[in-house]
Amino acid sequence: MPLLRKKPFVALDLPEGLTPEEEVFMNPLTKEIFRDYEEYFRRSILCNSLVWSCEYTGRANLTLAEALKSESEASDHLSKMPIPLQQAICYIIYNGQVSSLTAFVDEVLTFYRTRYLIGELVEISPPGKNKSFPSREGVITDILLDKGVDYNMPGGIQYKCRLVKDDGREEDGDESCVTVTGDKLCREKHQLTRERVKLLAKCSAKKISTDPPLYAIKPEHVERLKLDENYNIPYITDYGKPNPRNSKKRKRDPEEGTTDKKKKKKKKKKKKK
Repeated sequence: MPLLRKKPFVALDLPEGLTPEEEVFMNPLTKEIFRDYEEYFRRSILCNSLVWSCEYTGRANLTLAEALKSESEASDHLSKMPIPLQQAICYIIYNGQVSSLTAFVDEVLTFYRTRYLIGELVEISPPGKNKSFPSREGVITDILLDKGVDYNMPGGIQYKCRLVKDDGREEDGDESCVTVTGDKLCREKHQLTRERVKLLAKCSAKKISTDPPLYAIKPEHVERLKLDENYNIPYITDYGKPNPRNSKKRKRDPEEGTTDKKKKKKKKKKKKK
């Protein structure tokens, strides 16, 4: 629900003692019901005032209708991100120490650009220049993690994939299963972007009162993504994970960006003093 003056909006409860025959006034945006026309009119004025903001994107100075439209568009945009990716990203917030969304987004993009997840639909490129094996779509069914392998290299991880037919159904039989390295896989374009990761974090998480303030996944998204049902991704348990705690913003050097002449002038002034 959009924010009213940057705070959560709480709709009024139904009036007590309503009867089926009673004539009332209903606000179509808030779904609130009023017996008194003056109260209904005041609520209508408030809904059309530029005091609302989109909870997901942060857009402010909107009417309630504009804020609802903004949130609907954000939800549609987010629905294009595969659920396995949403689970993996939100799991890090759910089970981690995230205090900066900017640092978190940077870490996630770097980490998952070359790593894939069980359940993801990916495009499988032919090994080498083998034209007898055209590019195909497949669903990742398993991740093979071998000790001594450099998991930071795209080709260091092997994935088992089941090929998918043109109608979207998985193929049957052993021949439909292939094992490929990560450098032979790719996601659909724009599935993993800075905008979407940031939007997912804003939609699914909220700041909690801790010292320092941290982000926690909202209960409805914990349930939606099943994060509390022993959810597990091999990357988290077997060879590390994105670590937003180590991605602090670099402090700018006061001398950075200045020319050599300016630096010399500063040194001369210090000597004179």
